[in-house]
Amino acid sequence: MSRNAAFLAAFTFLVALPLTAIAGSGEVPPNARARTSGSGWDCLTGFRETGTECLKITLPKDAFLTGDNFGSGWACRHGFREYQNGCEGIAVPKNGHLTAARYGSGWDCDRGYRKAGNKCNKIELPANAFLTNETYGRSWDCNRGYRPAGNSCRKINVPENGYLSDSSYGKGWQCERGFQEAKDACLEIKIPENAYLTSINSKPPWACRRGYRAKGDECLRIAIPPDAYLVDTQYGKGWKCERGYRETDTNCIAVAPPDNGYLATNGRSWQCERGFRRSAEGCNKVNLPEHAIIDDSGNDWQCERPFQRRSNECVTASRARLD
Repeated sequence: MSRNAAFLAAFTFLVALPLTAIAGSGEVPPNARARTSGSGWDCLTGFRETGTECLKITLPKDAFLTGDNFGSGWACRHGFREYQNGCEGIAVPKNGHLTAARYGSGWDCDRGYRKAGNKCNKIELPANAFLTNETYGRSWDCNRGYRPAGNSCRKINVPENGYLSDSSYGKGWQCERGFQEAKDACLEIKIPENAYLTSINSKPPWACRRGYRAKGDECLRIAIPPDAYLVDTQYGKGWKCERGYRETDTNCIAVAPPDNGYLATNGRSWQCERGFRRSAEGCNKVNLPEHAIIDDSGNDWQCERPFQRRSNECVTASRARLD
């Protein structure tokens, strides 16, 4: 037998074999097919595995197969809902429409209507109002410039020099800049001379210009003495002395370093040069005894090594022990 003839005979034999032999996993029941990979079998669409059989799914009227391996294997068509192993039509009331939800009533009311049992009642919209998408509460809100008052919309009375606000709380209006709320009116804020408007939330709602200080309802000019300059602070005198001057209650007095002295870093006092010590009279020279040098402070001395300080002189260690 040729190779082609042998192959044809083998192929004919395999085709003639039952599905049970091909599946290699036991007998394949009717209405099933062997799995293309692995072992076992699956029921055909429209059948459900029950033990070792594939039983036909009983499809009720107005239903369709889902192909799911769980549940009933079918679902009701749009406009129907499951009821007692069957599908019954959903009764949609007037001014209602079907929804896509498989659960619940299956219908909802049209815009402008609200559910009330099995009916859709019209939402009574008051004047100066509009429908909202809320399914609870009033389902409507008032137009801009109006506020809900029971089942109506009441106009917001905006006083002169006021404007509508977007807040749903409060009076519904605010005063323009430069005006302050007083009951149901907007009163002009009185700004004193040499002052400017800040914020209505500050007290007072104005501040004095640079060079002035608030006193009561006025802005008084800050008196700056000679040799001083203005500072931006709300506390103190409002001025400081220039470098080389020190502050008194009302004036700036020049700092005069004595001989052998110089202006300190702060600019408001003086210090003695190195080798001099401050006293009431001025800067006195530091007198160095023999074997002494100026220390790090610059206004005192220390002994050279190996000498030790004793009173106003530098002595040897042996002499210090004898003393």
